[in-house]
Amino acid sequence: MGKLRLSLKVPAVLLGVPVPQSENPYIAVPISSMIVRVGLEPSKDPSLELLGEPPRAPLIRGILEEFWVRLCRGMEMSYIARISIEDVVGSPGPSGVYAALTVALLHSLAKEHGEVLDEYEIAEMGRLSDPFNEGPPWSGIVDALRFSVCYGATVAYRNEEEVAKFETGGLGLKYESFLPVREPRITRESVGGEIYNALVKLSGLVTLEGAIMIREGRELGEVLKRLTPLQEAIALGVWGLSPRRGRILAPGLPRNFEYYRAEA
Repeated sequence: MGKLRLSLKVPAVLLGVPVPQSENPYIAVPISSMIVRVGLEPSKDPSLELLGEPPRAPLIRGILEEFWVRLCRGMEMSYIARISIEDVVGSPGPSGVYAALTVALLHSLAKEHGEVLDEYEIAEMGRLSDPFNEGPPWSGIVDALRFSVCYGATVAYRNEEEVAKFETGGLGLKYESFLPVREPRITRESVGGEIYNALVKLSGLVTLEGAIMIREGRELGEVLKRLTPLQEAIALGVWGLSPRRGRILAPGLPRNFEYYRAEA
């Protein structure tokens, strides 16, 4: 087949902190965009080639190929996928690039067989093919990112029954670094059910308040300025992540956080 050309928004999760053993809400916001070409070639064994110098390629190349192999085997198909990125506007992080490129692969595989997937099918097939096996709360982050890619808009997401999209203004953020985390410092067992439930509720209320402010037409910068201190406090308590001055902390791929700063 000929190469499929796609223009994609690339998001980051800017509100919502993963709290273990809970289904958390998240707000994913487009911060960048890219133009991608995907070509598929029938093969004996599935494989993936990421051509050129895609952003964050060293961080996602391996898991992206694992995703493709799992997807092909799950669908009982076999292709070589070749992805080339023609243009990138902005500075996306690894989680957003992974979400955008997996959406592109799912679109391409469906088109190869004369089908079109909606955003719910993309989220479900993507989740089944992700090589993470983490489940909530981390799976919800990737889901939120994929819905944002599919809609090309800001998305508030908790699960597939609770998805809302918003038209928002731009937000100039530049990806800076990522930070892996291990075991959480706070668990239901360590602090007891009542305190833990209150923490989960607080995390959800921060995201809900952000969604309400966005729906009311508040600028994203204003929303983040108001709610970031609460977000940072939850991340510090649960994961031991200290705030960085002038940086926005965003949950990324499972057991990783990302730091962004405002573009000059």
